[in-house]
Amino acid sequence: METYPVSTRRRLQDQVFVWDSRFGSRQKHHLESHRLTPENQDSIVTTFIRELRSRLDSPQHDYTALRDFLEKANEDDLKAIRGSAHDDKIRILLDDRRDDTGWEVNGLRHWARDWNSYADGYPPEGQNVVSSMMNAKGLYRKQQRSQLADGAERRILCISDLSPLCGLALIATAPRYQAPILRDYLQRYIRKCVFFGVQISVGFTLEFHLPYYALRSHAEKKEDS
Repeated sequence: METYPVSTRRRLQDQVFVWDSRFGSRQKHHLESHRLTPENQDSIVTTFIRELRSRLDSPQHDYTALRDFLEKANEDDLKAIRGSAHDDKIRILLDDRRDDTGWEVNGLRHWARDWNSYADGYPPEGQNVVSSMMNAKGLYRKQQRSQLADGAERRILCISDLSPLCGLALIATAPRYQAPILRDYLQRYIRKCVFFGVQISVGFTLEFHLPYYALRSHAEKKEDS
């Protein structure tokens, strides 16, 4: 326990601490605005595979399966204003929301979060809740805009049966610093690897893969390499 001289304690007691309302909402991390930018004639897939690689990476980390998967899609289909024959079907559920801030105690307004609202085991529903379903092109356009400009502190994506075009929408809009994490995740997903892991680098990543097969009767024999 720290002790202070009498004069210091009196000075601390006389200070009035005022919560800065700016901290009532999540501040945008500057790294989130730095996205992958292909150089020369490189494609976004090549840039994504190469980004933040290490010379110490083992040979099995060549991401051949991931490259083959992503190159089945065309980035022009994401940027096209009008629809095309390669449009992806709706397979994405997106949820945006902002945590509640601002609460009153004895008539005094506090701009921080009311942590007592988390005591029941579930977080509060939040504010500015927007849930929508979309395809890969819709995700690409949504991710191009600022998340905070849409009034969302946290964004949740649920993607059913990831397609190459959907994967392309993810890597083309992801922050640069997230490329290694997203690259390893997608590689494990494509190769149906069993994986449990926690990673703490720039952020916190909890990841697990539980691939499975659904067996059904069919007239043709399914080849599985």
